[in-house]
Amino acid sequence: MSHQQKLLTGISVNISKAVALLQGGEICAFPTDTIYGIGARLDKPEAIDALYAIKKRPRANALIALCSDINMAQSLVEFSPLAKQLTRLWPGALTLVLPVKSGVNIPRAVNAGMDTLGVRIPNHPDAVDLIRAVGQPLATSSANISQAAPAMNAAEINAQFLGQLPILVSEQKPFGLESTILEIVDNQARLLRAGAISPDMIERQLGIAVVR
Repeated sequence: MSHQQKLLTGISVNISKAVALLQGGEICAFPTDTIYGIGARLDKPEAIDALYAIKKRPRANALIALCSDINMAQSLVEFSPLAKQLTRLWPGALTLVLPVKSGVNIPRAVNAGMDTLGVRIPNHPDAVDLIRAVGQPLATSSANISQAAPAMNAAEINAQFLGQLPILVSEQKPFGLESTILEIVDNQARLLRAGAISPDMIERQLGIAVVR
């Protein structure tokens, strides 16, 4: 196969192969409700290192832990009453940055050595099935080279990563906007990144003030 053919076809995998890759300490791209992401098992530091390397991502930029359900998220971070209110928008395009639970060992590479971690439950059946089958949260970032536009499909991923990144392809396409990120500090929801769920919608739907 020529380089150009590989660039066009890439490395498409089914969910069983994607699970095997992640379980084996590899990285894999997969769709979420927002955009395509690159994931590694949260407890596999070498895979997380590979994720940073392939993206050319600065190590100071923390990753997000994607979870299959609320129990998985609660195994990682502490949920205040305000955070629990915000989980009414899960599964969905909202990432909550919360304190890491006492006694939980998060690899420094995941959250840049901070005492907080961003967590989210994606509203995409293939993403949730993948995480559930792996049995561990996935440390995730958008499927793009750092500073490039987020990839919305396999062709765009192949173009950026020269066909070298395994991709779980799905019929259900991402929405196209990154998740909104809120940090919960001192019983306040602070906007860290605007995304698919607007602060106005959060305030309207949940009656929770969002600090811009």
